[in-house]
Amino acid sequence: MTIAVVFALDAEWAPWRLRHAFHTVAAGGLPVYEGSIGQTRTRVALSGVGAPRITQLVDVLCAARVDALLAVGLAGALRDPFSCGDVIVARRAQLAASEAVVASDIRLVAAASQCGAEIIEVLVCVDRTAADVAEKRRLAVRGEAVDMESFRILEEAQRRGIPAVAIRAVGDSADEALPLDFDQAVRADGAVSVMNLIGQAARAPGSWPALFAFGRRQRRAVRALAGFLDRLIPTLDALIE
Repeated sequence: MTIAVVFALDAEWAPWRLRHAFHTVAAGGLPVYEGSIGQTRTRVALSGVGAPRITQLVDVLCAARVDALLAVGLAGALRDPFSCGDVIVARRAQLAASEAVVASDIRLVAAASQCGAEIIEVLVCVDRTAADVAEKRRLAVRGEAVDMESFRILEEAQRRGIPAVAIRAVGDSADEALPLDFDQAVRADGAVSVMNLIGQAARAPGSWPALFAFGRRQRRAVRALAGFLDRLIPTLDALIE
């Protein structure tokens, strides 16, 4: 069995990558990595923020047979009681702009729930970061959490007939504003300019305490996600044939 896992950014993947001996199997502009989680072959790729090249990415990621695809990473909570580090699994992802909906595979949702993820009904997918509390409250009428990639990843998997699921770790709570303008730092390919973020922080030293606290919470969330994936993936052999 082969499971494909798509993160947005290297920082989301880093704790999990350190746990396993992944190696590069496809290089170039869209690298793919492979390793074993228990007896399960696992292929990993990074979509970038907003998954701007998702069709090309999945072409490379799924060049060989893939039995299931997991869209994973961080999300923002839109409602209580979710807090930093909670792992959630969405029954469906919905575009905020058009209200188009794509469903997660029900078997994968059930497997994630059995491994400790909290089921949510809707993961709202946006084109820009939900950076302040007012925006989160506006989006909360549509779903319980927000991200920027899951809809596009699930849609691409569905188009190819690959069972897929959206799994996220909560990185910021519903009543928390983001300390920097992350949209300003996102490049056209979905990568994040660290220098841009450093420049923003340097111009606003009053934001440093909030920024450091935010960073600690994000690191806690991605570590929780890494532990969750280690529990989930070995269970999928019996689920997907």
